[in-house]
Amino acid sequence: MSKIYLFANMPQPEDTVNIAVKELIVGFGAAEGLWIHTGVNPLEEILNAFTPLLQGTHFEYCVTLSWILIFVIIPIFQILLTYAWGGILGLLALLMAFIGGIFISNIVGIFLVFAGILLGIYSFSAD
Repeated sequence: MSKIYLFANMPQPEDTVNIAVKELIVGFGAAEGLWIHTGVNPLEEILNAFTPLLQGTHFEYCVTLSWILIFVIIPIFQILLTYAWGGILGLLALLMAFIGGIFISNIVGIFLVFAGILLGIYSFSAD
């Protein structure tokens, strides 16, 4: 846990902040909320397409490992990384963008997405 603490206190160049906000807040927060809004999860659809191809082969266990990796381990890692870089404000920005993505069809959702992005930029660049 001390490595995350040390990593969080490192000074970050402006490019790193922009990339982190794009990938974590916009990519993970707003996009995942948008997929919930539309009712389709593209990763689940891809895994569902490949599952019948692997059944009956020696690689059938890969389906279960893929589900665990994509739907459990990667989101936990992204949330921990958001906390390490942005602290509580980063998590709040992620949550705002996620809820904004869910309610993107009205003005409140659009406002939450933009507010989450701005809060993410501030939280990732603050010391």
